[in-house]
Amino acid sequence: MFKVESDGIDSLEIGLWVHPSCPENDLIKVGRSFLAGRLADMTTVASETAYTPSEVDALWQTVKPV
Repeated sequence: MFKVESDGIDSLEIGLWVHPSCPENDLIKVGRSFLAGRLADMTTVASETAYTPSEVDALWQTVKPV
């Protein structure tokens, strides 16, 4: 289980399964390799149809409280 934390963002836990035949001294390294792939996939999916920073700013300018 890996826990991802960042200031201002809710923490996220990502569970990974590694085959039991994997040598124990490689478990973390193998797990991190799988995690890197999943995070890359999440980044790709999250950025699809997402606003650019300038679009977010323009939207905020239309809805921000006075």
